[in-house]
Amino acid sequence: MIFMLTIYHSNKLDLLKNIAVRLISQCKLPDPLQQELILVNSYCMAQWIQMELACSFDIAANINFYLPANFIWKIYNCLLPDFNIEKLLSKSAMTWRIMKIMQRLYNTSDFNLIRESIKEDIDKRKQFHFAISVADLFDQYLIFRPDWLEIWLHGKQLVNLGDHQRWQAKLWQALIEDIFSTKTKFLHFDNLYQSLLKTIQNSDARRRLIGLPERIFIFGLPSLPPLYMKIINLLGNYIDIHLMFINPYRNDRIKIDSNTCLKLNNQIEPNIGNPLLKSWGKLGRDTISIFSKLKNVHNVEDFLEFSSGEECLLSVVQRDILEDYSLLNNKKRLLQPKDRSISIHVCHSPQREIEVLHDNLLYMIAENKDISPREVIVMVADIDIYAPAINAVFGNATEERYLPFSIYDYRVKNFHPVLKVFLSLLKLPFSRCTSEEILALLDIPALAARFSMSKKNINLLGQWIAESGIRWGLDDDMLSDLMFPAATGQQHTWQFGLHRMLLGYAMDKNSGTWQDILPYNESSGLIAELIGKLAELLVVLRRWRNYLIQSRPLNQWLTSASDIINDFFISTIDIETEAALTLVVNHWQQMLQFSLESNYDEPVSIILLHDELTMRLAQEGISKSFFLGKINFCTMMPMRSIPFKIVCLLGMNDGVYPHTTIFPVSFDLIAQHPRLGDSNRRDEDRYIFLEALLSAKYYFYISFIGTKIQDNSSCYPSVLVSELTNYITQSFYLSGDEQLKEQTIVRNIRNYLWQLHSRMPFAPENFITDSENQSYSKEWFLAAKAAANVANANNHYQKPQYAFISSLSSMQEEIIVLDDLKNFYKHTVRTFFQKRLAIWLDQEQQYIIPDTEPFQITDLNNFNIKEKILNTLIEKNNIEIIYQQVRTAGMLSYGAFGKIYWKKECNSMMKLAANIRLFILPKFFSQEVKLTIGKTDLIGWLPRVQNNGLLRWRPSAIYINDGLQLWIEHLAYCAIGGHGDSRLFGTNGYWHFSVLSEEEAKNYLLTLVNGYWQGMSEPLLLLNRSGGAWLNHCFNRNTNNIDWNKQIQQEAKDKMIQSWKGDKFFYGEKRDPYLQLLIRKLNKEHITAIIQAAESYFMPILKHNNIASYF
Repeated sequence: MIFMLTIYHSNKLDLLKNIAVRLISQCKLPDPLQQELILVNSYCMAQWIQMELACSFDIAANINFYLPANFIWKIYNCLLPDFNIEKLLSKSAMTWRIMKIMQRLYNTSDFNLIRESIKEDIDKRKQFHFAISVADLFDQYLIFRPDWLEIWLHGKQLVNLGDHQRWQAKLWQALIEDIFSTKTKFLHFDNLYQSLLKTIQNSDARRRLIGLPERIFIFGLPSLPPLYMKIINLLGNYIDIHLMFINPYRNDRIKIDSNTCLKLNNQIEPNIGNPLLKSWGKLGRDTISIFSKLKNVHNVEDFLEFSSGEECLLSVVQRDILEDYSLLNNKKRLLQPKDRSISIHVCHSPQREIEVLHDNLLYMIAENKDISPREVIVMVADIDIYAPAINAVFGNATEERYLPFSIYDYRVKNFHPVLKVFLSLLKLPFSRCTSEEILALLDIPALAARFSMSKKNINLLGQWIAESGIRWGLDDDMLSDLMFPAATGQQHTWQFGLHRMLLGYAMDKNSGTWQDILPYNESSGLIAELIGKLAELLVVLRRWRNYLIQSRPLNQWLTSASDIINDFFISTIDIETEAALTLVVNHWQQMLQFSLESNYDEPVSIILLHDELTMRLAQEGISKSFFLGKINFCTMMPMRSIPFKIVCLLGMNDGVYPHTTIFPVSFDLIAQHPRLGDSNRRDEDRYIFLEALLSAKYYFYISFIGTKIQDNSSCYPSVLVSELTNYITQSFYLSGDEQLKEQTIVRNIRNYLWQLHSRMPFAPENFITDSENQSYSKEWFLAAKAAANVANANNHYQKPQYAFISSLSSMQEEIIVLDDLKNFYKHTVRTFFQKRLAIWLDQEQQYIIPDTEPFQITDLNNFNIKEKILNTLIEKNNIEIIYQQVRTAGMLSYGAFGKIYWKKECNSMMKLAANIRLFILPKFFSQEVKLTIGKTDLIGWLPRVQNNGLLRWRPSAIYINDGLQLWIEHLAYCAIGGHGDSRLFGTNGYWHFSVLSEEEAKNYLLTLVNGYWQGMSEPLLLLNRSGGAWLNHCFNRNTNNIDWNKQIQQEAKDKMIQSWKGDKFFYGEKRDPYLQLLIRKLNKEHITAIIQAAESYFMPILKHNNIASYF
């Protein structure tokens, strides 16, 4: 029987598949139970082949798919079964052996070049990462430079390889001696692959290849290392090998000679040939060049001929590449109207790219009824960046617009949040254990369930942590380990906060401190069980931190992953969590097994194992089944050139794709001395782009971010997109442009090819009927319609309405609670969003968890401390007791800084307390409010009412909004028959309102109540700072009215704008998140509305204020 390596050349994978089907059906294997063996470059290709074979034979079974590298190892194990070389020379195994060998070679003269870069390495982390780099480099040498390794193994060196060759040669020689020190049988082999080649050529090789089938198919590999091709070529002497090669073009310069050996004419003129093929096809040319050096190879061609009737842009460009069409022909072709077989879309963001893609896919599938979702592939440079947008747009589409989809190539590290938490637990010895970090652990359901904490428990615990003074550090011992001075009384550590919570369960904080700890009473009662759960978590964290902080022999780390999982997680809480944690344990066991076999006997820090596990998880992808009847989203990878009717490439930006070249390590000798067939990422990316173009049947869709969403500045497309654009603009013309200048023709083609899209999905131009950019999103239609109305109003100089705001239906009810009325006038816009629209922004969280000690007192703590001081001084109580409570609660800075701050605030509050005591009476009471204002009942309670009126104070500066709060209380007090004055004291002045008649008070209350109902239907722009600044400047206290003088008004408006914008000393109101939703840019209409609101609601309090105060 004659065996041979046959290479089949075609420009279409479908044709190669048909050849394989004919071979399988016509040349049956002698043993019907024997497996077919097919080499592929990805499991996606394997799935496609299996499905296509199933379509041809009605079933596809007993087929074994291998990646090329795995197949080579299989060959080696067949021929040299005594050694598990794949395991011995894996990168992980080599890493630990290199670590061991470096201990011996570190101080030798050959290592002078690298000694500086890895010195001062206490935990050996530098050495470990250096060993990883060297192991990766040796792995590349095994494939691409076996001749170097053979020379180095014999103690020799090559000329002109540079100084780094000296230490690499020594290290490789020492590595091989360490691996095979007990396996003398291996020593007679010169080199791993050279030994394999010699063994294959032995006369008894056929007998020893009993583990291989009668034939092998190699499908669609764009390239193979030259050494792999040599091995496959030699195997062709014993096995039929059918190599199916996608050849992008057929050209007369590629000839097949009488020996059926492919030859390539390297004397190619630089300006001849297709420019796209020349730029993108280098990888294919190199592969063909490697083919030309093989012996006893039979070549077969089967290229798809394009019929003259196929005139769409995509098919013409594909034919140009096949025929190596040159632009020197100087013959432009007509681009047919409405030909969108190749389209390029310019967007503002990844989210917008996905939205535009969704609309275009709906249009394409609607126009071509024979296209199903499984015949669409969408490829991006990094799927992890686009996955959230894909899920948001495709996953939330309404039923009539829903397109089934599936996302592939997720990195394992992003598969489940439990993986990141596990990695963070490994770094406990290096963590500060801040309040936010520990609380974030409980966001993982599997961990929260382990400690029996519900979502409600976790929210409550967050409040306790913030209020009890916990900042960072488990206890004083941990602070000492991190070389920080231990906090006095363990302030701000988890132990400090836990003691406060436990003490709060046992005693009341009004009883004072116990052993210099102030009880935290919020944790008392039945909910106190939560403290025990927190304590259990902290005990486990402390125990594992103490364990992980010690360097240990590798065998002592073997069960650590399983032990951590058992202590921190309930892995069976759901299938995904269980799968993620199982993956961690598997990688951990593999990692430790390789390291143990290296006989590395030095203690190992946990940080080394953390780093290796992190790299393993980052490199591994999540495998899913392709072609499940859904649109396939995936990363651009080799051999994604499977035929699809629609091929989409997203994120094609400069610097993103082709991937930016990662500079090799300085001692990478392959990069310094390249050869034909070496791996090159940019060449591979270009060839993938070429394959994607050739594999598209109906549409080739490209999008990139052409303008930044923040400022509309330009971004550049990928150079591949630019080259494709240039080729089309120079090769085609639009109907009617025949007589125009070349520059105009090029510009028109480019404008036709590049479709510019709006920044937002609700732009009116997205909903123009029969527009190419028409959107199908009903949820954005109303917003787009409103935006169009605004634009039309502006064009006709009419007063525009807010684009997204219209008056809601009236919610006028019969009752208003007094506190609700006061809260509304504290911030009218915020109340509207919260009470009518149920929008609560992040700024309104009930608690904020700081993670540092109070080196600077926060505004909230500063207010609370001053309030305690002021109340104590007013009541003439012992100020020292309050000081101890504040200090032991962790609210003050450490030591002398806290005392200085305390003394300063006490002095500032003394004068204010003295002024308040002039009006305070020993007796006060609460008074009920029951009033009918118009059609509304106003009810509530007035606290702290004295016989001489209302007395309020604040330990801070008071402004016009504070005066408005007192004014509302004063009106309610007078309306129910009160006969006293109302006063509010602050550090910068005070407000004083004299008694009003009941009728007058009710009239003012009616205005406020009506404003409340109005502000609950549409936002009321009563802005405390901006409106107050305007009124304060133009209010004439002599006339008790507003001064409408133009100059005064202009100055007042300037003050308003200044308060709106703010400066480096204070925040402007434009930073308020609720106002940002309402006012993107302050305009005349806004200013008018602010002035009207200030005049209606602020001016009465200025008129009735008896004191010239500052606000």
